Amino acid sequence: FAAGFQDRAADGTGTATGSGDPAWSTADGGGQDGNLAAQPQQTVIGAQPAVAPEGPLDRFIRIFHLDELAAKCLRALYDDEVASVIDSCQGRLRHARNPSAVVMTAIKGVAARVGRRYYD
Repeated sequence: FAAGFQDRAADGTGTATGSGDPAWSTADGGGQDGNLAAQPQQTVIGAQPAVAPEGPLDRFIRIFHLDELAAKCLRALYDDEVASVIDSCQGRLRHARNPSAVVMTAIKGVAARVGRRYYD
């Protein structure tokens, strides 16, 4: 196998002994002082952190800088209702002074049609 690795421990624990690497020299598998947390974390320069892809609703909320209430109410809607809200706001949000108010008005219209309340 690799140079420096010896057979598994005779006691059946399945741990390798004597790897030659000081980071693996303690019995508990930790670093030199036995603490895995003490090892410095390696980072890759230029690597992007793993982030879940942004959905269309989250993108809509971010692009139009909607406030927390509007975002919460939009997320409470079903997909077809969200589509209706976005469709009814389509041309007005870009130039609206308060895009969140426009969205909340559209949400109230959808809520009135389906008989539910999505806002407080």
